[in-house]
Amino acid sequence: MKNKNFLIILAISLVLIAAGLAFNSRPIGAQDQGADQELSKKLSEIADNQKKIFSDIAQIKEDLHIIKIRITQNQ
Repeated sequence: MKNKNFLIILAISLVLIAAGLAFNSRPIGAQDQGADQELSKKLSEIADNQKKIFSDIAQIKEDLHIIKIRITQNQ
């Protein structure tokens, strides 16, 4: 009987905790819109920078491949 009561109390407390976390994780309307726009702008800048970096890395890989071919031809 004690185990049954304990499990019921545990289940109820887990449901209450989950409901509380779900309620607190929601954005609060107008307060978060400005932050969301700023975050979106920063993420866009990061994505653009990543594209530039990947492009530079691809160019470096191509240059290294050409150098490798030249070295093997000279040997």
